[in-house]
Amino acid sequence: MKFKNSAILITLCFCYNQLSAQVKINYGIILGISQNEKNTQHQHTTPEIRNAHVVQLTEGFISPVLGINTRICYGNLYSSVGLEYNKTGTYNYNFESREYYKGDDNGNLHLKTYNDNSTSYSRISKLNLPLEFGFQVMKNYDLSPFVFSGVNLTYILKGKFHFIENKQDVYSEVTTTTVKEVSIYDRHDDYYSAGRRFNAQLIIGGGLKIKKHFSVRASIRSRNYIGVYENLYSRNFNSDRFSAFDITYKEYNLTCAYHF
Repeated sequence: MKFKNSAILITLCFCYNQLSAQVKINYGIILGISQNEKNTQHQHTTPEIRNAHVVQLTEGFISPVLGINTRICYGNLYSSVGLEYNKTGTYNYNFESREYYKGDDNGNLHLKTYNDNSTSYSRISKLNLPLEFGFQVMKNYDLSPFVFSGVNLTYILKGKFHFIENKQDVYSEVTTTTVKEVSIYDRHDDYYSAGRRFNAQLIIGGGLKIKKHFSVRASIRSRNYIGVYENLYSRNFNSDRFSAFDITYKEYNLTCAYHF
């Protein structure tokens, strides 16, 4: 019986040593850039609605990515957890012109054009906790491609939203300007947030490991949502008062990692 127990113990120790020899744990630093939206421009004309002409421009925000990473490798498989800091945000410009007829004192009609435009941009600082699982091909070669997926847990530290709107009145032709600057999650102003500080994004990506320590990675992180609205008790329904805005962002990351 003692011989049998000793044999089992020796077998377990052998398996553990073999497993330990194949499992590698290393630590690294991550540097790169992220962009949360593609740059797009749309414009169209609608003749049936006072010959309205609309231009919409959206620009993504490019941010540096700084972080640290721990990776556990077993054969061609690996898992990793990291801590990263980056920013996200957008720039939006909207322009709309319409035609209308306005009478003069003699009763003659004249074709007029009035214009509205608005500009908004947001900046959000956040921490990321990416949890990834990947598969590495040709891991014993100097150039080894790999693919990965996982989930990114985010915590929003702070954010700012700026909004400027110019609206022209059809009858008086007077342009009114509205300016708003909101601190996201700041409970001391007249706004509350419908989004959460804690969010989660799905991750999918791939990369190339170069020799033992260096790797280049590209990934996409799924869309998140933040909505900020004026408190109902302080809201009035004046058309010149801005009362709500939404921020949605999807991230495209390009990073370099060095593991010691």
